[in-house]
Amino acid sequence: MRQESAIGKFARHKAEGASHTREEYERKFVAREQSRQHGNAGPISYTRYMNMGYWKDGAQTVDEAGEALVRLVAEVGEFSSGERLLDVGCGLAEQDFFWIGHFGVDRITAIDINPDVIEIASERAEKFGLSERLELQLASAVKLPFSSNAFDKVASVEAAFQFLTREDFFREAYRVLRPGGRLVTADLIAMPGRKVSDPRVNSLNMYSRDIYAEKLSQIGFTNISISSIREQVIKPFTQFRERHETSGGLRALLIRYLRRYHTSRLDYIVATAEKPLG
Repeated sequence: MRQESAIGKFARHKAEGASHTREEYERKFVAREQSRQHGNAGPISYTRYMNMGYWKDGAQTVDEAGEALVRLVAEVGEFSSGERLLDVGCGLAEQDFFWIGHFGVDRITAIDINPDVIEIASERAEKFGLSERLELQLASAVKLPFSSNAFDKVASVEAAFQFLTREDFFREAYRVLRPGGRLVTADLIAMPGRKVSDPRVNSLNMYSRDIYAEKLSQIGFTNISISSIREQVIKPFTQFRERHETSGGLRALLIRYLRRYHTSRLDYIVATAEKPLG
């Protein structure tokens, strides 16, 4: 048997260490999300859209804003019938039901690392008679269990900023897209020149729009477009939350101050990129 070289052994151990780190990170992330969801009694607990929403056209509820955001994603992603779409970090998959119903997407595979949301979404897909068009699967965004060139579109709505790392997700998205396929994301990033220190976000992914575009380009994507919609997302969502908060006192004021401080350092973008034909 051929003996493994020292360099090969080092590379294997490094890869194993990275895999262990990712798995541990994802385990802790799922535990935190499950705890938050089970204890959520706030003004957003009734919605199945797990995003901040797009409030540009006068949305009055989180559901209306959430639907407007996933409509925007579908429009810039140019979703249409006859396509196979991969939704990464799908949550409760409300956007997938919307994309099937309103954009006629032929088949969607939706993945998440949280088994609770996959179970709920799978039950709803069966209830609505969409199990053949919407496949729900437990999987990591940075280790996609799919063959190369398998999808026409890859989408991720307000999830990629939590991946370890977003760049690894970009790499995997590029691999599973067919030549000419498109990636579309709605994503939280840092404002130019700002640092984000918040336990709810992955600091490794907190960089500005120019670096976001550079990372996509380095992987091989072309026709990259990134638009900021923070004024139609972050500020109105924060205002909505504050209007519906019932707690008061000094603690509530401190929470409100910290929230405004952190969100002032965040940008919210919609990005598209294409895998070249050649």
